[in-house]
Amino acid sequence: MHDSTKKVIPVYILTGFLGAGKTTLINRLIDLLPGAKLGILINDFGDLDVDACLLKEADGIMTAELNGGQIFCSCLSGSFVDSLCSFADKEIDYFFVECSGLAKPTPIMDILSEAFAKAPGAFEYKGMICVIDADTYEDLSSVLSAVDEQIEFSDVFLINKMDLVSEDQLARIEDKLSAMRPGAAILRTSYCEIDMGLLSLPRVSPSLTDEDLARYAGWGEQGRPVSFTLPAKWIHSREKLLSFLHQVAPDTYRIKGIVAVDSELLQIDCVGNRVHVHRYVGSKPALGIFLVSKIGAVLDRKISELLSSL
Repeated sequence: MHDSTKKVIPVYILTGFLGAGKTTLINRLIDLLPGAKLGILINDFGDLDVDACLLKEADGIMTAELNGGQIFCSCLSGSFVDSLCSFADKEIDYFFVECSGLAKPTPIMDILSEAFAKAPGAFEYKGMICVIDADTYEDLSSVLSAVDEQIEFSDVFLINKMDLVSEDQLARIEDKLSAMRPGAAILRTSYCEIDMGLLSLPRVSPSLTDEDLARYAGWGEQGRPVSFTLPAKWIHSREKLLSFLHQVAPDTYRIKGIVAVDSELLQIDCVGNRVHVHRYVGSKPALGIFLVSKIGAVLDRKISELLSSL
């Protein structure tokens, strides 16, 4: 039972497709809220806790993780409700939920209502902030319904990675967002550079028809993405790691992970064809590689062939 003498905890949902910059956004918020007590729930589609390893370390941060699915699906919605309610009586100033990049948020209000009913008076939903990868959005939204479904339920948009695209492309994305969510705030960012005003922007009520809901019932023309988790010990040189990633990346939406190569820890961060590998600087790595595939079993066979040749 929630202690009614404690202040209400504001809850923000952070969404955005794979690799858009949600973890970067949380780290920006941590920097903007020094001394604040933050609750952070990280939801990853796979079973590797990569995002949790990439959060900045600071006093007053309490984290929880839900892996192996997305929190708006029946597979994890109950666990999400329980995890959120477990923070009800903690001294928290802000609560952030970083959704899986594959989140399909149609049932969000029902799930939040269930959580708030279990801890009456403890929480206040402040809205959904959607991070959009300006470089990949137009291609992804044409084949994956989850990309636009996230937009339909969001209240604020960060068009991130604006430095990678033209002014015309940014304008097209803004026009589409404005048409889908009239009145919603739209911010252009690089590396999710924001200020505290982000958390004060107003909510915009969804106005979805039955036809809209039916459109978002599936995953789009390419079907549901498939995830793979690879162990960390199968590549022993940076050169072989890069070769593997460049061969696999075109068939994936996202590759991320941390591996030990040439006596150092390397962080893998790939979105589509963009392959980035750099030194990992955290203190608690979850070793392994997580991939989200465009082509399912075909990529499974390709990975097996590539690994056997290394």
